[in-house]
Amino acid sequence: KAPTIEGPYVNKVCEGDKICFNIDGKDETFVPNQTIPDTVKLTWNRGIPGATFTIKDPKAREKTAEFCWQTRVGQASDVAYSFTVTATDDHCPKPSQSIRGFKVKVNPRAFSTRKYTILKCGRFAWDATVPAGFKGVPTYRWSLRDSLGSREFYYSTRKTDTFRYKFGGKYIMVHTVNNPDNCPTI
Repeated sequence: KAPTIEGPYVNKVCEGDKICFNIDGKDETFVPNQTIPDTVKLTWNRGIPGATFTIKDPKAREKTAEFCWQTRVGQASDVAYSFTVTATDDHCPKPSQSIRGFKVKVNPRAFSTRKYTILKCGRFAWDATVPAGFKGVPTYRWSLRDSLGSREFYYSTRKTDTFRYKFGGKYIMVHTVNNPDNCPTI
């Protein structure tokens, strides 16, 4: 029997994030004709530059490889990146082989430009603008917190909003913008 390749064949990641997943090379023993199980060898075609493909236990009969890739901002693409994995057994006299393709879709990260304005009478305004070409409808989240970031004074999900200070001191504004691909930026 030919070896099989198992793993998540279609994957998604946000640009700038790291993705890792396991790929298993299995080989079922063909009983009763085969008395000694075959050992599997896993290799890949290095189809994604900068990614790694590491065999977890090189001495194991059936291999597990870990694929990892640290993406960069700017690598988002409408077309998935792809690579192939080959599993070869050590059957004698003629080894069997299987090849399987894997895809990694790199989704764009949501970005916004923020503008803050100090108004009269202790009021503070903010606004977020997403760049031209932004796909989908953005979602916004604003959180006004104390200087330690532990107590939330105000929360908003609007693109533009204002707040009136009741106390003096320092505050932290935490802004999150997200897109339909669920790739937020804080």
